[in-house]
Amino acid sequence: LDIVYEATTDRPTLCNLAHHSYFVLDDSGDVLDHRLQVLAERYTPVDAEMIPTGAVLPVAGTRFDFRSPRPIRQPDGGGPVIDHNYCIAEARGALRPVARLSSPASGVGLELRSTEPGLQVYDGALLDVPVPGVDGRRIGAFAGIALEPQVWPDAPNHPGFPSALLRPGETYRQHTQYAFGR
Repeated sequence: LDIVYEATTDRPTLCNLAHHSYFVLDDSGDVLDHRLQVLAERYTPVDAEMIPTGAVLPVAGTRFDFRSPRPIRQPDGGGPVIDHNYCIAEARGALRPVARLSSPASGVGLELRSTEPGLQVYDGALLDVPVPGVDGRRIGAFAGIALEPQVWPDAPNHPGFPSALLRPGETYRQHTQYAFGR
C-alpha cells in the first residue's frame, strides 16, 4: 500500500498531513501480543493533555523502547498506553524503514517505510467504538494500532523540532509504504 500526499500553498502555512489507519494482523481481538519494532532511538514525551513537552528523550530503558521487536503487551501483562511520537530523523528525507509489526498468531507481518521524520504510534488503549466491527464484535481497547508517519507533533511550538512550515513555491510531499507479507 503506497500513500502519497502532496500540497502547495499561496501563503505560508503549517502542513503536517497524517493518516490514522488502525492495523490488526490477526483475529485475537487485540494487538497486545503483536510484535512491534520502531527504528528510533528517541521519542517526544507528552504532558497530561498529551501535548509534546518539547523534550526529546532516549527510548533506552523505557516502556517506549521498541528498537528490537517485542510484544506490545508489557511484562506485567498490561498494555503500555502509547500515544507518542518516535523521532526517526531530524528532517523529511528519502523513503526509509521506520517500523515493523507482526502477529505470531497469524504469521502476517507489516513493514512501514516513510519519508517523514517522525512516527506517531497509538496502541489503541482508549478505543471504544459504539458500533460493531468485523463479525459483529465491538471494537475496544487495544483492538488496533495506528502507525502515523508525520513531522513531530506540535513542531511550531518547539524550535528544535523539524519544521512543518510550507511556503509559496514549495511542494509538500510525503510518501509512505505499508508492505504486508508472511
